[in-house]
Amino acid sequence: MTTKANTRIWIASLLLVATFTAETGCSQPTVNPKPIPVNDHKRSQELSVKAAKLIDAKKTTPIATLTKQLKRTKCNITLPKPSKRQMTRPEIYRKNVPGVLIISGVYKCKKCVKWHTTAASGFAVTASGVIATNYHLFANKNSSTIIATTHDGKAYPVKEVLAANQNDDVVLLQLDTSGDKLTPMPISPYTPVGSDVTIISHPTHRFYTLSQGVISRYSLRRNKRGKTVHTMETTADFAKGSSGAPVFDSAGNVTGIVASTSSVYYTQTKDTQKNLQMVFKQCVPAASILKLINLPTKK
Repeated sequence: MTTKANTRIWIASLLLVATFTAETGCSQPTVNPKPIPVNDHKRSQELSVKAAKLIDAKKTTPIATLTKQLKRTKCNITLPKPSKRQMTRPEIYRKNVPGVLIISGVYKCKKCVKWHTTAASGFAVTASGVIATNYHLFANKNSSTIIATTHDGKAYPVKEVLAANQNDDVVLLQLDTSGDKLTPMPISPYTPVGSDVTIISHPTHRFYTLSQGVISRYSLRRNKRGKTVHTMETTADFAKGSSGAPVFDSAGNVTGIVASTSSVYYTQTKDTQKNLQMVFKQCVPAASILKLINLPTKK
């Protein structure tokens, strides 16, 4: 058979497939992109290197200065509007993972002269570099400063504290992004009990881990300072390093912030804990973020 004949047969086959697809409404299956694995060890090493560069360039704010600014209770910022479109969990991850941050306290140990970093979680609330995380991250007395790193590896110093509330365990920080734009998260409080939630966080340096669950209840509880605080509890897993992470509703809006866990043991005394039964996953309701912002009054 000649080359021209082969070509005619190939074109005819394509036309036949196109005609069948148009008539039946069939389409080729969507091929998902191959997932890119997270290299936790490499990411941890990069945090320290990037932190050292920012400190050497004198771009960071000392932790003592930031701590004094924790007395600020209100700020003026404009938040993006919440989304109403329901999303799948893969969609929620793809859309929001660029705005989920690694929040690192930077310190030096007594064994070497190098800078080291911790790893907690946070997220952007404005494109101009305002981020949210937990107040209790400032409890680390060894930190010299704080930096935030994006999913694509860009590191920015925390420039100042905009507003904070220790009882609610939430703080808004301004990053020095040098004009770069972040991916902001819309905020939508008051999500009902039983609603699906998704968390993206960094439990024990397992960066950008997704977990899922439901809102199990809202409660009033006494914190370590003896203050009564509003709490949102979920069944979605998280652990050390997840503090400050966003809790997303089914439309990809932030409805809470990861805060702490509380374990229930069948046998629990002053010296003994046996037979773990349940772990309560405690979060800060997103309404606590709004309390830090001078919102426009409705006319």
